[in-house]
Amino acid sequence: MKVSDWIAEFLKSKVDYVFGLQGGAVTHLFDSCERVGPKPIYCHHEQAAAFAAGGYARVHGYGVCIATTGPGAVNAFTGLLGAWQDSIPMMFISGQCRAEHTSYGRPVRQVGTQEAPIRDLVHHLTKVAFVVREPGLVEVDVRHAYEVSLEGRPGPVWIDIPVNIGWAQMP
Repeated sequence: MKVSDWIAEFLKSKVDYVFGLQGGAVTHLFDSCERVGPKPIYCHHEQAAAFAAGGYARVHGYGVCIATTGPGAVNAFTGLLGAWQDSIPMMFISGQCRAEHTSYGRPVRQVGTQEAPIRDLVHHLTKVAFVVREPGLVEVDVRHAYEVSLEGRPGPVWIDIPVNIGWAQMP
């Protein structure tokens, strides 16, 4: 099973819809959602997707926003801040360039195409934010993020998934 298929199966057990905007780094995840669920609602902008997921969470108890790497993920920040300030349990998932093309731990601004260190940018507005580093950790990471978003004072979490991890096979 592909990592993106496992994530879609997990999300399907929590929500009926995910909100986002298609981009190269999240193609596999949206394809998995199209095939297995939850149903994607495609928006014209990541900010709209973030607010739509927040509205869905207010009505249904949980929301998911999916954005592609770099500028796409950054566009979701306003909705992230709203979820943080209003204690809305949400999961933000961003696609990322290939793991070996990220700038994490390097003294540079950018390595990969449209790459941005999203985890570092969002950690003050989330209950937990991390990068999935290997396919074998996705189950633990995604389940942990979901649980953290709901425990105590609810709030958003952020998971950054390099595209080569998203298309990889689960161990």
